[in-house]
Formats: sequence, structure tokens, C-alpha cells
Amino acid sequence: MSLGLALSLVLALAGQPRQARAADSWWDDGWAVTGFAGVLSVEESSDIWLHGNFELADDTLVGVGLSKRLFSLGRYLDFEIEFQAVKHFGDQDNFEFNLPLIARWNVFPWDSFIDTSLALGDGVSLATETPDLEKKRYGDDKSSAVLNFVLVELTLALPEHPSIEFVSRMQHRSGVFGLIGDTGEASTAFAWGLRYRF
Repeated sequence: MSLGLALSLVLALAGQPRQARAADSWWDDGWAVTGFAGVLSVEESSDIWLHGNFELADDTLVGVGLSKRLFSLGRYLDFEIEFQAVKHFGDQDNFEFNLPLIARWNVFPWDSFIDTSLALGDGVSLATETPDLEKKRYGDDKSSAVLNFVLVELTLALPEHPSIEFVSRMQHRSGVFGLIGDTGEASTAFAWGLRYRF
């Protein structure tokens, strides 16, 4: 098979809607890999959204996520799980591993122009050490390496290439109002990246 023919075949398969690609089994279908990078704020999320206090910390993060669709409710709603590995640079240099369960709404009126999804996830976040910026905010005795993890995500894709998505997400570590580690709202990250569904 020539290189040109192989490339044409790959592009044709990638451009097909998810529903059109038959899978041998549940395990074979619904996978995605996401690469993303972003910035961190240690402001309370209520201060960010309600008062416009958007002070960024000296922290950049780079991450990769591997996700699997668990099941769907028609074409409207998908339920997924994602494993993330994140590295921080700057005032903290720890790794962070996140495992959220995600609900994704797939249908919007303008999907024929720009294919859009909106997702909300919740799970657990494990840092390799208690993050320095969270310790600075709350103190060693009230901070924790293990916290709750919340994700809000918007994706955009060209209808002719639905398997390649632009991703914009907010990722939030918190103690669920003091339930975990006596920590309130530990940190909020804003990240952008690309996802490939296969």
C-alpha cells in the first residue's frame, strides 16, 4: 500500500462520525487522548466567578489524559472516565494524578457548523506531595495531597473532523467545603489543548 493511499485511508476513518465506525466490542470503542497546558490560580473559585479576582499563581501545568466512554444515553449524553497525569512548573513542581467520572452533553443547535460538547466531571486528585501553593494558602495542617477533583470542559470540533477537538477546561482541587484535609478551595487551573478520539 502506498503512503498516499494509507494517509487517505487514515484521514477518511478519522473524519467519520463515531456512530459510523463499527467496533468489535465495547472495549474497542470510545477512547480518546487529550494533551493540554494551562495556568493555576489559588483564588477561591467564588472570588474568581463572582468578584472577578483572577490572580494567577506562578505555576504552569502540562498534562495528558486518557479517557474511555463507559456508556451513552442516545446521542445526547455520554458518561466517561478519564485518567490524567499532570506536571506543575514554577512555584510548585509536583506531579498530580486525577481520575474523574464525566458526564458529557453532545447535542447543540449549531453542531452542523461547529460540533460542540459540554462536560462536567468529579473524582479524586492525588498529588505526589502536598502542593506548595496550597500549603502556603491553607497551612501544612489543613492541606492535603489527596483532594476532590472537579472538571468543567467545553470542546469544539469541525463537523467534517469530529474526532479532533479543541478543548477548553477548568480543573479544580478542593476539600469539598472542609470535608477532606480541612481544606476549602485549594486551587483552580484553566487549561487548553487538543483531543483525538479513536
